[in-house]
Amino acid sequence: MVDRSLRSVCSVCELNGYDVIMNLMKRLLLVLFVALLGVTAIHAGTPEVQSVYDTKDALPAFENNNVLVVFASDENYAMPLGVTIQSLMDNSSIRNNYDIWVLDSGISDEDKKVIVDLIKGKKNFSIRFFDMSKITEEYKEMFFTSGHIAVTAYNRLFIPNIFYQYKRAVYLDCDIAVRADIAELYNVELEGKSIGAVLDPVIRENNSEYAKKLLGDSGNEYFNSGVLVFNMEKLLKNNFFGRCIEYLKANSEPCFHDQDTLNAVCVGDAQFIDERWNVLSMYWQYAEEKTKSAFVVHYIGDTKPWNNSTLNAADIWWSYAIKTPFYEKIIEKNKLNKRKLERRLVLRKTSWLDRVMRWFDR
Repeated sequence: MVDRSLRSVCSVCELNGYDVIMNLMKRLLLVLFVALLGVTAIHAGTPEVQSVYDTKDALPAFENNNVLVVFASDENYAMPLGVTIQSLMDNSSIRNNYDIWVLDSGISDEDKKVIVDLIKGKKNFSIRFFDMSKITEEYKEMFFTSGHIAVTAYNRLFIPNIFYQYKRAVYLDCDIAVRADIAELYNVELEGKSIGAVLDPVIRENNSEYAKKLLGDSGNEYFNSGVLVFNMEKLLKNNFFGRCIEYLKANSEPCFHDQDTLNAVCVGDAQFIDERWNVLSMYWQYAEEKTKSAFVVHYIGDTKPWNNSTLNAADIWWSYAIKTPFYEKIIEKNKLNKRKLERRLVLRKTSWLDRVMRWFDR
């Protein structure tokens, strides 16, 4: 009787042991399944490099609140481009979707991957590249270049023809630090004009006669082309690109390149926006009092913050650069003093001390 009871107990124990083992196996399989799903999700969320070659494929990335931002870059400006995108991201809003296109004139696959990886985990960001090699082929001979201005500068002229399926676009140069939500610029009132831009104080003050020669009585309305808002419908209706080409045919060496072209073609048809959207740092006498409230800091001229870390407002740019994978490469490429640079970044908020440090670093 006792032996039978023991066998019965053992049988129950074996059954319970079997159930326990099966439950453990089920849980283990569930954990593995969830882990695999997690890996899949991670890979699904990792942005891929997308290169587009046909304008019909240049479609909006988001259905709602799609903010189109366009850059133009070659390999030389790939790293600064990454920094500008970082600054744009740092000042973005979760309420908006940022549809970034890069007009690509030869960026390496490696740098494209680094740039796209900047938005990893950002569901409201998209970065794509439009290959400009074919679309610019027949025109590049008429694109006058000099100094630091390359053929890439003229890529912005193609924006309405490439992105005709969009209503608007914000164009930004790559030598820029964004300090406000670019969606606010995208939604700025254009009052029916073809383009939105900031008046250029440097040209107006230092080259006023040239501006008058170019624009006639509208010489005081010369604008900078580094920050622009495009009204696609109006520009397409007015044959914007065709008129740009006609101007370049008649003016083979425009002094200020694409900027002269845009001003000549859009004379009387530009809406002048808040100057804080394009504060020119190179000429600090115009910008010094406004920089703290600048929405965009624009590093015009041959000297840039990445090759001269003591440039006016360079620390603003470097405060974004340090967050990117390009940071070490930029320092190495331009043979900068990392210790001095990072010391200034730490002390940047103390303006008087920053000026003393700049003096010693020179």
